[in-house]
This record gives sequence, C-alpha cells and structure tokens, in this order.
Amino acid sequence: MKRIIAILALCTIWFVGCKEDAPIVNEPNTPDEPEVHAPIIKLSRNSVEVAAEGETINLSFTIENPVEGENVEVSTVAEWVSNIIVGEEIMQFVVAENTSEEGRKALLTVEYEGADSCTITVTQSGIEPEPAPDPNKPLSLTYQSSSNIYRKGYEGLGVDRYFFGVSDEMIIQNMDGAYIPDTVNGRLFWCALYGTPATDPENPTLPLGTYTLKDDAKENGNLDSYYTYIVRNDGYDAPTNFVPTSATVTIEGEPGAYKITYDYTFEDGTEIVAIYEGDITLKVGTPLTAPTPWMEEDYDTEFIGIHANLIKGSIYTKDADVIGVQLYDCELDESNHQTGGILVSLELTAPKLTDIEPLIPDGVYNVSMNYEMFSTPVGDVINLGESMGGHTMMGTTARVMDEEGKYSYGAVLTGSVTVSSEGLTQTIAVDLMTGNGKHITGSYTGGVKINNYTYTPPLSDDPYSTLEGDLDMVADDNWSFTAQYYTSYYSGRSDVSFIRFRGYNIPNINDFFSYPAGGFYGFRFDLIVENDGNITLPAGTYRPDTTCERKPMTYEIGTRELGDGGTYLNGSYGYLGYNNWGTIDAEKVAPVLDGSLVITAYGNDEYDIQFTVVDDKGNKITFSHRATVKITKG
Repeated sequence: MKRIIAILALCTIWFVGCKEDAPIVNEPNTPDEPEVHAPIIKLSRNSVEVAAEGETINLSFTIENPVEGENVEVSTVAEWVSNIIVGEEIMQFVVAENTSEEGRKALLTVEYEGADSCTITVTQSGIEPEPAPDPNKPLSLTYQSSSNIYRKGYEGLGVDRYFFGVSDEMIIQNMDGAYIPDTVNGRLFWCALYGTPATDPENPTLPLGTYTLKDDAKENGNLDSYYTYIVRNDGYDAPTNFVPTSATVTIEGEPGAYKITYDYTFEDGTEIVAIYEGDITLKVGTPLTAPTPWMEEDYDTEFIGIHANLIKGSIYTKDADVIGVQLYDCELDESNHQTGGILVSLELTAPKLTDIEPLIPDGVYNVSMNYEMFSTPVGDVINLGESMGGHTMMGTTARVMDEEGKYSYGAVLTGSVTVSSEGLTQTIAVDLMTGNGKHITGSYTGGVKINNYTYTPPLSDDPYSTLEGDLDMVADDNWSFTAQYYTSYYSGRSDVSFIRFRGYNIPNINDFFSYPAGGFYGFRFDLIVENDGNITLPAGTYRPDTTCERKPMTYEIGTRELGDGGTYLNGSYGYLGYNNWGTIDAEKVAPVLDGSLVITAYGNDEYDIQFTVVDDKGNKITFSHRATVKITKG
C-alpha cells in the first residue's frame, strides 16, 4: 500500500522538460525490433534567481529512458558558481557572494549520454549601492588633536591665540611628523583664532564667538590664515593640505561640551561645512610675539652667495620637494652668520629632485598660501622674546642688518622668485613685496649645491660595468674630441638628428700609429638633437632617454647586445677602454644609465664639457674640460 501511495505522489510532480515530447506517429509493428526511446532530461526548474549574498542551490531532476552506466554531468564557465555535486535525482551548486553593484548571469549546462543537453540560467542581483551623501549635511567630526596649543598674547596686543584641530577619523603622525587622519580620505580641520585673553592662562578654555578669515591682523575675531586649513589623508606618505580662501569658525556651548561649526570655502568654489561636539584640551605654549622691527625701506641688491638645503618632501603637494634657500649680499662670518646687508629666506616647492647633483628646478615660484607646485609660502616673523631665542622667520622672509648690527624684518606677502639655468650656472631673481609694502628685488648668478640630498641610482639586475668605484676623469691638452653628426639616423624621424660625441685621452684618434702600446680610454655619448639643418654640437644639458622617445637634448643610455657575431655596445658610456688596435676593450666599460651632460659653446668649435653620470652599478663618473671639438658629418 505504501509503495502505491509513493508512486501516486511521484506522479503529481511537474517537471520541466528540455525538449517537447515528439508527436505520436503510427508505425507498423516490428516484433523483431523492440521499440527504443532516447533519454530525456527533465528539470524541476531551468532558471534560478539568487540574492547578492550568495546561496547554495538544490535542484531536482529525472532522466526518462535512462541508459545503464551513464550519469548526469553539469558544467559552467562562470567562476562564481562552484562546488557542483550531482546525485541520483538532486544536483547542488554554490553561488558566491556578489560584491559588485552590477547583477550577473551564468549558464549551467546539463548533459546526459544520448539526450539533448539542457541549460539552467542563474541570475544573481548586485549589492545595493551606497546612498549618495547629502551635500547639505555637515560633516561630523569626532576626534580632537593632541597638539592643540594656547599662546598668551604679548602686552598690548589684547588677544590670545588658540590653535586646535579636529577630524572625522583618529589622528596619527606619519614618518615626517605630520598629523593626518588615520584613514584615506579622512579630513583634519585645523584653525588658529585670535580671541579674548583666557581668564586662567594656566587652564585656558576656548572663547565663544564667530571667527572669520579676513586678513592677517592679530585682532579679536580673526582666523590666522597661516594655520587655517584642512589636511586630507591621500596615503600615509602623501597627506594633502587644502587652504580655504574664506572661512568662519563658530564656537558655542561651554568647556567640555563645545559645538564648533566650520564653514570653509576653497578657490574652486567648493564649500565644506563640518561640526564638532565635545571638549577641546589646550596645552599652554610659549607666548605670542612681541612687536617686530619691520623693514622701513625698499631693498634692491645683487646677491653674492647662496645656501640651499633640501628640507623634505612636501606634505602638501604630491611629487614635490621643498628646497630651503637663503640668499645674501654680504660675507658671512666663520659661523655662517650674517655680517650686514640683507638675507632673503625662501621655501621653494619644486618637482622632486632626481638628478645625481641636482639644481633648483627652473620656473617661476609665486608667493602663495596654498603650497602648490612652483610656489614659496607667505612669510611670518615671530618674536618670542630674548629669553625664548628672539625672532623666528617662517616661509618667505627677509632680514636686514644695519651698521650697528641691529635687525629689521620683512614678512613677504606677494611676489615671485624666478629660477633659470644655463649649463650648471643658475640665476635666481626675486621680486617680493612685504606685508608692510616694502619692495625687495635682486638676483644671484652662480653655482648651486643642494645640501641634505641623497641620490638613489638606477641599478641594473645584470650589471656589466667593470668599474669598482667612482671615477673622476681628469683631462689635459693631450685629449682629443670628435662629434660625428648624422642628419637622418632614426628611421621615420626627420625631426631629430644623431651625434656620436667622443673623447679620448690621446691627441689624435685618427693617427693609428700613435696609439699607445697599453691602449687608451675615453668616453662616448650618443646624443639626440633637433634636426635644424646645422651641422654643429648644440649647447645645453642632455638627460638620459629612458623612455626611448628620442626627444631632442637627450642621450641614449648604455646597453649591450649579445649576438652570434659577438657583443655590441650601444648608447652612451662614461668610460670606455681601447686596446692598442683601437678596438673597445670589454674589460674596461661603464654604461651610462643616468646623469647629465652639460655642453657650453664659446664659438669656433670650442666647448666646455661637463658630465656627472652613473653606471649600472651605481658608480659616479665625473668629467670637466674645455677644449676644441672636431665636428664631422657622418
């Protein structure tokens, strides 16, 4: 009885067939050939819908007219459908979680020997998109900085300064010491305001009120433009500062339960409103400045000296370095202290230094509060009093010493610094205006060495330089120099020409019989120049063509090519040895990978030749000489 009930129950199941039943056709009886029917796959479902979270799917199936020894096989090319298991009447597979907002589909193919195959369509939805942020909702700030500083104003100023920072993420310090939000895209709001003096300077609290960014005066109700900005974490080593063009900070509430509203607007019109609710803990810092003696006259001069120092990579601008520069028009004493005249201090934000012995990058550096590329910051001079070390100069500033040894100062508000180079000689011209309207102009021309800079050479994985250390090649009048000029050298490039420029430590490379028995040495540079129709050696600075773009004023880096006929040395070599037959000695080579070649022309084929390059082992090779170069057409 139970078996009959089970059979009746089974008959009530509806299956989806992979193929319609064939129409009934009356065939003559053939008792000698029994009737054979092909297998048919029937599925309980041929489509499945799955949520983004993923799911394990069980599907039932039957095989009509099964063939003994054959099994159902299920396959798919979709990687997100896995763990396929096929039983006697149940198949199972796992649909992985979909982490995308886009939905997706997969086809599973069901096969059985002798039967038409079937497909199962798996449709999975994507995750719900994050709701768009409400542009009108203020950013919520929850963390305060540990470096909030209160400074008491000097007598007669009538205000104290309160400097504090709050963020929407935890605040950490990176390796440069800069405070940044803990996570990428977090924002840290800094501001410094001038407010009513604290009633208890040993335990200061924030003065209530609204503070506005309107000028640099240390007056009640003003924000200090130098210290009012946002730091965003664009990566642990690359925080970015955003300086508002207008700002208000409103402080309400009471100590322990402040409500601070920030409203910052930036140069591109973007406005950011943020609210912090909680306490602000202030540390007591040194008092604010005493009155500073400011410059009283314009100053125009020719600077006679320079001191340049790499301060660090910019914490405000990506792919930039900050170079501290001091220009002076007087001799310094034994302790490098000013003895008279004027000293101008700059902080140039420049493209990152990469050369072996870099110069200050050419360009116009504008005085700015935004710390962008090619800028120098607005200046400030703080007088901490004699007991605290006197005056501190920050940003773009000037200091003048009179005949009695007394100083006056200039805090630069506007202007520019122009840097230009000719070979290894740089000209740095300043045109600056201080906050009290004094004009500072002047220029320096000469060599520049940037201190505190470390060069990292590009090393080869398979170096073949034979040098075991740095090499300073010293030339004399016995050296000879040649330049073979090829007008059309590179296929399809009529805009550039090629020069093979070589130097040898023998007087006449064309006199084969004068070659020394022990051989000789020299250098070779394969130069790429503009094809202007002039058969000459163009003056200027040549840099390595590391991208094979073959731009004018570059040189091909040194490479070697191993072939059936031997080893071929291509490109530029800072050191090449030759045997007494004039053939390159493979035991005396140093391919150039980086560095600069500087050529200065004096007319009548007379040139000054200077290079500082590195080979594939990181050895530095230097050369400097003035000589006649024989130029021929190749």
